[in-house]
Amino acid sequence: FMKDRDPAGTVEETRKPAGSGELRDGEVIQVEQVSKVFQSPMQGKVIALVDINLSISYGEFVTVVGPSGCGKSTLLKMIAGLTPISSGRILYQGAEVRGLNTKVGYVPQESKLFPWLTMEENVAFGLDSRRFSKEEREGRIHHFIKLAGLEGFEKHYPSQLSGGMSKRASIIRALVYEPAVILMDEP
Repeated sequence: FMKDRDPAGTVEETRKPAGSGELRDGEVIQVEQVSKVFQSPMQGKVIALVDINLSISYGEFVTVVGPSGCGKSTLLKMIAGLTPISSGRILYQGAEVRGLNTKVGYVPQESKLFPWLTMEENVAFGLDSRRFSKEEREGRIHHFIKLAGLEGFEKHYPSQLSGGMSKRASIIRALVYEPAVILMDEP
């Protein structure tokens, strides 16, 4: 689903199914009448989003396009449960998002790697030891590190990686546990 607003304010929408995976019936994400207002000591109320409605079905690839400061990152953070909404509601697989949505992968604008962990440890951070055996975790970590072209840098700390390497590590940290949905903010 792509929304693009031209200078006249009209909106163009295009829906395309994702190229891989089986399409399932139903909506995976529903954003219903969502608004977000921030309180700023200097500016008072800052309205970031007003009455946003969005439905995303299984298998769709969605891009949110807009000018800087229009609320794209705020919307993604609300779907991920990192930022509370001011009004409306967000549903993920039919359940209301109330707090951290651990069923989605989230890649922020900045890499946000933990500086005290190696790249390998950062990638492994989201893997649940109750869900994956030690061998499965190590296999997944190695597979995604290799896939991202980061072999040989596993024991390096974020300060020892280039900006692009840090970004790739951040992306594979979201991919390694294979969530059904990945929210990427300016990947």
